[in-house]
Amino acid sequence: PVVNADPGAVPFAVSFDAGGHLAVAEAGTNSVATFTVGHDGKLTLVSRAATGQMATCWIARDGSLFYASNAGSASVSGYADFGSGALQALGNTAAGAGTVDAVASPDGRYLYVQGGANGTVTEFDVHTDGSLTPIGSVTVPGAAGGEGIAAS
Repeated sequence: PVVNADPGAVPFAVSFDAGGHLAVAEAGTNSVATFTVGHDGKLTLVSRAATGQMATCWIARDGSLFYASNAGSASVSGYADFGSGALQALGNTAAGAGTVDAVASPDGRYLYVQGGANGTVTEFDVHTDGSLTPIGSVTVPGAAGGEGIAAS
């Protein structure tokens, strides 16, 4: 195993962009970072963008878009990454209290965001520019405090 130290970043969740770069939600710096992964397993920072939010913990990919969930701010932060690893901030969108996991629909048209505090799932329409419009929200019985969501 190769250990890659990134002091203070507190990596929490990961995904990959179309170019094979590692995308990381960093709870310690409340940011999203991308890295190249070397053949030897070493990571090299490509880009880091602060969310400006609190408790950035989860990350979901939707094509060339990434959405980081900010549990302490009840929001998701959007970023465009067209495979180069460079992040372009798209802004923050309000979501449910205790925003945790998120997942995109297989066709990329919708983003589902889990609000762990109350056990909600909020559905967003994903626009071509990466902006989000809320469609609706449901409370899942017994899901308060839960984590983990999938779409098929």
